[in-house]
Amino acid sequence: MTVPTDVLVGSGSEITFAVWLNGIYRADYHNWVFDTGDSDFFLQAAVVTAPERQAKWRAGYEPGDVVLWDLDGRDPLDLAGEWHHWGFTKDAGEGIMRIYFDGLCEAEKTGAFAWPGDAAGAPFDVGAIISHKNDFIGKMDDFKIYDYSLSQAEVVGAATGGGSLFVPAPASDIFEDGRVDFADYAVLADKWLSEQFWPR
Repeated sequence: MTVPTDVLVGSGSEITFAVWLNGIYRADYHNWVFDTGDSDFFLQAAVVTAPERQAKWRAGYEPGDVVLWDLDGRDPLDLAGEWHHWGFTKDAGEGIMRIYFDGLCEAEKTGAFAWPGDAAGAPFDVGAIISHKNDFIGKMDDFKIYDYSLSQAEVVGAATGGGSLFVPAPASDIFEDGRVDFADYAVLADKWLSEQFWPR
């Protein structure tokens, strides 16, 4: 989808892109989330690149203003069909760029001082690279652009509308209510010193 060319007018030394994605994540394909810029300066992100199988966030010039994340070594296909929240932030004044995945900062680059506003007025595509050579395959929701670099708490807020991201309860959630609290202790206490035979 091509958005108005002046969407980034006014962006200064900081910027954040935040979005929910549910993709196919083919490992032989660049899965571009957005792309804008011209000449040597670009604002662009891909959640899986080929053949490197990395997430890529570029806000400036290669190679100084690029941060990469290797998905913690997982196969991109493991993400297929699942909703995950992505955040891409840059503070050119501090020279810091970050990639957030489900509210956690997974990759960071320092020494990245190129000015995000340099891309203002250029063609801007969401869900595609400008040439449409590698469009994003999948679903996208709640795409947001901020004119400052969000903190981790603010990235989580952007994903949830002010709440906190869901974190699966650990195995100690015996009461199975999504929390570990007194109810779990009560279940344990009820079975205390009773003889159990395994498997049940």
